[in-house]
Amino acid sequence: GVSLRLVPTNRRARIAPYLAVGGDLIFWRYREFGDFIDFGDPDLPIIADAFEANGVQPGLHGAVGVRVRLSRDFSLVGEGRYLWAPLDKMGDDFAPNESDFVNEIDLSGFSVTVGLNIRF
Repeated sequence: GVSLRLVPTNRRARIAPYLAVGGDLIFWRYREFGDFIDFGDPDLPIIADAFEANGVQPGLHGAVGVRVRLSRDFSLVGEGRYLWAPLDKMGDDFAPNESDFVNEIDLSGFSVTVGLNIRF
């Protein structure tokens, strides 16, 4: 992802809140493995199997954060971010027998990060 930050303070401010917007390219993979019941068979057998789907989707994000300067060279950063992305189809492994139904994965969501900036 790429972000554009708006920081309304100067570089030397001890506490610097910011807003950010940006774009993302989301590479995703979803896997399930284990023992599954075959509800299509009247005997309901248990079958060991594995399923996988993956894809790439574009996305947009908005964020709010704060940078707290600890010293000339070290800062703590905390950020809350929401990612908007279109639903993506999960493929044949996750498609039921009904041909008109498509299983989709929602890639949107909220995340929080905490980090350390080191200036050198």
